Amino acid sequence: MERKTQWSGIEYIRKTVNGRPVVVTKREEVLRDVQDHFQNWFRNPPDVVDPAAAVSDSPVWKSIYSPSHLDINPNIYDDLMSPITDEILNDTISQLPKKKAPGVSGIPNEFFSHTDQRFRSVLSQLLSACLLHRDIPDDWKKALIFTIPKTQSWTGDLDKLRPVGKGTKFIKSLLN
Repeated sequence: MERKTQWSGIEYIRKTVNGRPVVVTKREEVLRDVQDHFQNWFRNPPDVVDPAAAVSDSPVWKSIYSPSHLDINPNIYDDLMSPITDEILNDTISQLPKKKAPGVSGIPNEFFSHTDQRFRSVLSQLLSACLLHRDIPDDWKKALIFTIPKTQSWTGDLDKLRPVGKGTKFIKSLLN
């Protein structure tokens, strides 16, 4: 999938090249380094503990999360992939938060509350087809990544940024 990268707003970064500290200020290099950093970060997030290993190593957590202690009805998943009805879609639209920034699509939640039933019926058919085929359009998989400094002031260290993703909000609300 083609990725479009836009200017991050970061004016400079600090990094180590051949064991020496370097400050990068050229816009193209900063943009490339930021993109490379976060592509690698999402592939191998820093300081991530394997939750399965953490649970299996702890007798307390193991006893809490052991399936024998859970009373889960196996039928709760039966309708998970069922077609999305107009009723479910209307209910989801009515619960969308208002006055929130739109996701990558640029479509605010309020748009959906102003649509007529014909549009919603077509939308529920489209979403149901996505479930049936177990696939969604590539554009729905895109997200905007914003960076928030972990410290009070920007030091140029990319490891001191926290990435926050903003995807397609409407699809996210249907999945929740």
